[in-house]
Amino acid sequence: MNTYAELLDLYTSHSTNFKSIVGLTTEEHKLNGPYLCSPGKEYLESKVKIVFVGQETNGWTTHADVSLQMQTYAGFGLGKNYVSSPFWNVIRKIEKAATGQHYCCASLNLNKFDVNGNPPREPFLATIQKLDHILKDEIQLLKPDLIVFFTGWRHDSRLTNIFNANLIEVDGFKKRELAEMKLADESFKIFRTYHPNYLRRSGLENKVINTLVSKVKL
Repeated sequence: MNTYAELLDLYTSHSTNFKSIVGLTTEEHKLNGPYLCSPGKEYLESKVKIVFVGQETNGWTTHADVSLQMQTYAGFGLGKNYVSSPFWNVIRKIEKAATGQHYCCASLNLNKFDVNGNPPREPFLATIQKLDHILKDEIQLLKPDLIVFFTGWRHDSRLTNIFNANLIEVDGFKKRELAEMKLADESFKIFRTYHPNYLRRSGLENKVINTLVSKVKL
């Protein structure tokens, strides 16, 4: 079974949960999503496979059909139309430095849904967090070499719960700036840092990029 089919099966097994969350939408609060990965050929054939994990979407489609929802991801093209976005600009830099190519990564989100294009808050957040375990399953299917969480330190408790491991300091950085999670039974490397917009504003962008790229080899 190929990666797409495996992800389709995974998402289909949770389709009832997705529909339940969409059903929480009200006149004041629209839940957009879920954000479902459909990796392209460039990722699957890349010598170095990198998965980037953001916080949530800023608006997204909502289809009851899981395969249609995955098509939205494919059509988005890893931010191909967002050339001025710090988020996707930093991703392009890491891709190029680590693999020599662009648009060869995979993208996931910690929150599978946004609310009105914003981070989910209570009472929605508690329900959305119940899907956190899916992230680990997605990673297992994507088989990455490097995972970069652009989620900031405020979500660290969720990461440690998902992977049952602690985040530790990286030499030359404060823990809030860049942290690593070491899993004894996994071959991939996991790092958590700030959202790229803050990396840029804080002057940490190049230092973080160079450090991340140094952790993987062509």
